[in-house]
Amino acid sequence: MYIEFIGFSSSGKTTLIDHFFSKLNKTDINFNSIELSYLNNPYSNNWKSRYISLLIDIKIFLIYFNFSLIRDCNYMLRNTNLSWFRKVNYIRNYIKKKYLLKTCLSKKSNNKVIVADEGDVQSFLNIFVHIKNNVHKYDEYGKLILPDILVYLRPSKQILVNRILKRKNRSQWSKLPLNNLENIIDNFNKKVDLIIDRHSTLKEMQILVFDDKYNKEDISKIIIKNIIY
Repeated sequence: MYIEFIGFSSSGKTTLIDHFFSKLNKTDINFNSIELSYLNNPYSNNWKSRYISLLIDIKIFLIYFNFSLIRDCNYMLRNTNLSWFRKVNYIRNYIKKKYLLKTCLSKKSNNKVIVADEGDVQSFLNIFVHIKNNVHKYDEYGKLILPDILVYLRPSKQILVNRILKRKNRSQWSKLPLNNLENIIDNFNKKVDLIIDRHSTLKEMQILVFDDKYNKEDISKIIIKNIIY
């Protein structure tokens, strides 16, 4: 089973996943995280090295870059107002996540739960939220790698804004004019709704949406109840 957590920056994904893992550790569920299992460990014990990370990026880029990704990335580059640095960084992450997911999911056993803080859906949304004009351009993209359970954290806009302004490591958002930040949050939510709407009839994927009424304890319990081998 594959579970992906999505949500705008500062929605609480990492905090929730840490709590979720602590709950899973008290069960007999066999689980792992894609980041730890398929990015850090196999390449080097010194995985924090930026040079090792760069080599991993190059290897993945050379192995996985294909025509459909060229088409997608070309559209992303031409239709966003981001700096070239951010464009390249988002696309690098998009390609990396897709490759890691395909590798991980092709090898996972049926009795293991694989968890992604930022999987294919979120890495796609990170770019999709910046694409100008027609949201229906989503139809032109290659097929997303969908999870068995999609957990969407959707705090109120005001809560997100307050959290972002308090955090020092989210300058790409906190330095924006307030009106621009609020518009991007609204745009992100609209595009998540679009993706959910396109896939809501799939029996293979459960979609769990949580707003401010749910705390991390409640959310973790609900997810665990929905885990089916």
